[in-house]
Amino acid sequence: MTLSPRGYGALQRRLLAILNAEDRVFETYTLVADAFDVKADEDGLRMINTAQMSAARRALRGLVRDGAVIDLGRHYPNTRRHWCSKRTELIYKIQRKRKAIGALVLRGRVDEVARLSQQMAPLFERARELGIEPYAEAMKPRKPKVSAANRGDPAGPAGTSGLAFSSDREAVAACQPEGQAGAKGGAGLRSG
Repeated sequence: MTLSPRGYGALQRRLLAILNAEDRVFETYTLVADAFDVKADEDGLRMINTAQMSAARRALRGLVRDGAVIDLGRHYPNTRRHWCSKRTELIYKIQRKRKAIGALVLRGRVDEVARLSQQMAPLFERARELGIEPYAEAMKPRKPKVSAANRGDPAGPAGTSGLAFSSDREAVAACQPEGQAGAKGGAGLRSG
């Protein structure tokens, strides 16, 4: 991260503090209202003036240029720009890849699971460098969904284990074809 010659300004420091305080994505208006400590009026609206918005945009552009803040772009439905810290971006990347691996495991697509698992290794290394334990919050195992028909069978439907994985290595190990359970054709497989 390259700082400006004199360091960050007061507004930039406030914006960084807000973004680093919580692992969540902020939209511009919420971030600016928090940075300027704008209180809600009688209608519950937080009114931000043009000068505050312009100053915040300049400050955020500088933080993005220095690599301290991530600009996630504009998103549907309100088309407002979204921002997050580097830590939050990494947590969300890990969660998205984990969800994709879970979906691929259910479909029995071992090659794609292995490819995504290899992509997760650098993310885990970066998480450790930033002090994020990827097996804690972002990688918390989820309870599998079990239908009423399968409650009596601990292994779930034929060819699936019903497991939620806490790491990419477990997902790849579970997908290795032992008895070719869940091979093509997928008799008894159900998407949940």
